[in-house]
Parts: sequence; structure tokens; C-alpha cells
Amino acid sequence: MNILNQYWKNTASPQQVVDIFRREWSSKLPDIDGVTIESGHADLFHDQRIMLLNEYFPLQGKQVLELGPLEAAHTYMMHHMGAKITAVEANQRAYLKCLIVKELYHLHQVSFLGGDAVEYMKQCKSHYDLCVASGILYHSTNPPLFIELCCRVSNKVFIWTHYFDENIMKNYKTFKRFKKINNIQYNQNVLAAWKYFYKNSLKWKGFCGGQNPYSIWLRKKDIIDIFKIQGFRHIHIFFDDLTHPLGPNICFIAEKNNGYG
Repeated sequence: MNILNQYWKNTASPQQVVDIFRREWSSKLPDIDGVTIESGHADLFHDQRIMLLNEYFPLQGKQVLELGPLEAAHTYMMHHMGAKITAVEANQRAYLKCLIVKELYHLHQVSFLGGDAVEYMKQCKSHYDLCVASGILYHSTNPPLFIELCCRVSNKVFIWTHYFDENIMKNYKTFKRFKKINNIQYNQNVLAAWKYFYKNSLKWKGFCGGQNPYSIWLRKKDIIDIFKIQGFRHIHIFFDDLTHPLGPNICFIAEKNNGYG
């Protein structure tokens, strides 16, 4: 590598900053001053999930912990909804993309931290109005612990995640990536679990999964039950989608106190 190739030789522009990670973006970035930014294709900066969350629990003035912000799309939305956000990202390239979004879109009420979300929550002394974990639970290798820690840092936890349903998943091409593992014990309960192997996805620089070659998926019922064991007995389900091309998924908010308490 010639280090001189890392220098820009033309005037500053948002596009050339975004192009540091060319062909690695998953999200479609919003226009800047009427100019289209070439990036990814997923319209995560106008995501219905965050709109549903804000309708149910208005984010204006709330302190939010976001886990796995990926490319800061949901961070961007929550910032414009008036939240103050601490976002923790373990993927180094995704973290740098978050910083690009923060600078380009002036997210002055956001602090991005580079590190593992589980390790951050283990040491966290703060208590947040809301914990947002969208698209991260099904990338965990210890989902019960992850849920426990989310429940420790906030009395409200917003989740979007895929879950395992054998009757549905057996019809998917990705079914061969799953392997049933021994049932795991949790609080005297037996949880069924499946390993999901990333395989060739790990070869893409824009990979947005977990830190290990595999993750562990749980059944929907077991995910909900773990929250209830933690005292989060009010579960508001926004939707339960059985038709997603990557598998069934659920979007919900779990609350230790019903309402705004």
C-alpha cells in the first residue's frame, strides 16, 4: 500500500467521506443539502420500528442507551426525535461509519462508544430511560445474559430480533446454517437453542453480525419469558413478522413498570 493514496486531492465533500467505506454500507444515507449520497440500499434512516417506538414512548428529552447502532440510522432518527443517546458499537468499521454519520448530520446529542455492549453493560453505573437493542440479540452467543444486562440498565427495553421457529425456518435456504445445541439452563428453566453459523458472510468487509463465527437463536417464547423472569412483565408487541426473508422476527418493548414509571 502506498500511504500517499490515502490523501484526498480535491475539495471536501460528504460523498468522498462516505466512500472511505465504499460498497460496505448497508443503509441508504439521507440526502445532504439536496444532494443524493451514494451508499447502501436499506432505508433504515426512515425505519417504521423507531417510529412505532416513539409513538408509544415519546423520546423527547429521554436518555437512551443504544446497543449495536451499526451505521447510526436509528441513532439519527432518535436524535431528531429529541433523545440524548449513548450508543455502543463493537464492530470497528461500523463504529467509524457511525462517526461519519455523526459529523455529516450534526448529531450533537449522541456519544458513540467503541466496545462490546455486554462488557459495557456489565460495568455500567448509569440507568437509562430506555435501552434500545434492535438487530443485536440474535447476534449474541449468550442471549439470556444479554437480556439480563439490558434489564439492569433500564426499566424499558426496546427489542427487534429474529427468533427460531423450526416449522418456519425449515423452509428457508439458510436452515442448513443452523445446528440444534444442547438445551441451556436459565433460572431453573430449560431453553431450546440453535447455533447460527455466519459462514461466507464473514468475508464481506461490511459484515454486520456478531464477534464470533456463530450466534445463538432462541424461540420467541423463551425470549419473552426471560424478560418476565427479570420482572419485565408488561410486554407491548408492535409486530410479529413471519414472512421476513431472513426468518421470523418480533418487535416489542418490555417494561418493568407499566406506562411511564
